[in-house]
Amino acid sequence: MLAVNQIQDTLTEHKAIQEMLDTEKNYNDALDRLLMVPSELMPDNVLFAQLKNYLPQLKNISDMLLKNVTMSLGNDIDPSALNQLKAQRTQLLKAFFTLYQDYARWYETYAKEVAINPRKFMGLDLYLSESHASKLGLSDYLIQPFQRGPRYNLLVIAAIEYNNKLPSDDSTKLSDESIADLVKIRDVIRDYLKAANSSMSTPQATAKAYQFGDYTWAALNFLSEYVKSQESQTMNVKTSPASGHKSGYKFGNVSRAIWTSIWSKPEVEKTSETEEVESTASSEEELESEGFVMLNPTKQG
Repeated sequence: MLAVNQIQDTLTEHKAIQEMLDTEKNYNDALDRLLMVPSELMPDNVLFAQLKNYLPQLKNISDMLLKNVTMSLGNDIDPSALNQLKAQRTQLLKAFFTLYQDYARWYETYAKEVAINPRKFMGLDLYLSESHASKLGLSDYLIQPFQRGPRYNLLVIAAIEYNNKLPSDDSTKLSDESIADLVKIRDVIRDYLKAANSSMSTPQATAKAYQFGDYTWAALNFLSEYVKSQESQTMNVKTSPASGHKSGYKFGNVSRAIWTSIWSKPEVEKTSETEEVESTASSEEELESEGFVMLNPTKQG
């Protein structure tokens, strides 16, 4: 029988997985709705030709993560299968954050264009807002891949901390290679969020009505503090066992914190899961030097 502290550690990791799973379904549905937009409604330009390349890849990663985490939460899964699922989840997260940097640059370009000429996207925006009960518009959909970054980061941090607490002979302990991959992902995410926060000028404090980008500012301000707190908690996870007295990740920590930071602004996600918003990426060369991989998108149908 597992000791009380081992059971608590397992539940901590499962809470991170369960919260990601709960919100992943909405995100996956949003990607599906974008993929089902009639081709004649999609703007015929280079920018949206690139989007057509990103969407199937994002959907494929999300599909596979949903399957992976659902299986991981099963009660009858054996340690060997659980290890395989953890290794696959690491590869999926690596794939996502490889694509994340490119999508971040793409979205920045889109944001500038829609700010200059919103009428160019009005037809697609109207179609999306009227075709689903959520009433979400185009920008609401397109910003959602950013919202997954901090959510996936919770999985990475929970997995590292949980693995660090396992005894060396535990059959579910990750290999040194797998944990090194997770640490790389964690460090790259931290650097991305730092770069995003430092590369953007401070928004004006003057009270004003909601404007495009307000959610980005709110999230970046929060994420700056979030990254600092995570650095102090996880920088030495490979070599130093975590203290049993520290309070670990709790269900909804990030969601609640970001909601608090933007509570006075209208919701982007018209669901109960008001999530993290946007992080811009750092250099493409950094990820390539880490040996990150991409997945081939599966055929949607």
